[in-house]
Amino acid sequence: SIRDALEEFLESKGYDVETAGNAKAAIDMVKDIKFDIFVVDLKLPDSSGIEVLKSINQLDPEVVAIIMTGFASIDTAIQAIKEGAYDYLAKPFMLEEMNISIRNACEKIFLRNQHKALMEELRRLRNYAGTVKANIKEDELLSPDSDSSQVLGELERLAGLVERGMITEDELDILKERYLRE
Repeated sequence: SIRDALEEFLESKGYDVETAGNAKAAIDMVKDIKFDIFVVDLKLPDSSGIEVLKSINQLDPEVVAIIMTGFASIDTAIQAIKEGAYDYLAKPFMLEEMNISIRNACEKIFLRNQHKALMEELRRLRNYAGTVKANIKEDELLSPDSDSSQVLGELERLAGLVERGMITEDELDILKERYLRE
């Protein structure tokens, strides 16, 4: 009944939800479907939530796990966090607590994805700068204090600002174009 109530509540909040009644079914779903977040009870009919957490983390280390339990203790919370759980909710909990936990997990996923994209862009810019340097004659190599090195440093700084949410990706693109033109 808790699974059904959570499913209904989360769907009403706009989340796509898949449910499983036991550990094996949950693990099988993760083998077939890419999930961003999974919520697992610590006590399951055929396994422990910690074992499911371990199995799912082996299948997809990027999935964010939330453990819920009616048998909360410091030891189980520590064990869950050590195994990679993002959050740990003790039952009974308010549905809004689960919503907050999932929203926070979504923010973590967004920031992780944004960080990956920015790092890839930075690698691309470094490769571009390396290609430009390789095409310059040996006696014209840029010194560390050259304008091109300063531009690359500035682009790295701007990527950090996006990562921290201080500027948007669109603003980064505009600034990137400006620096690359100069």
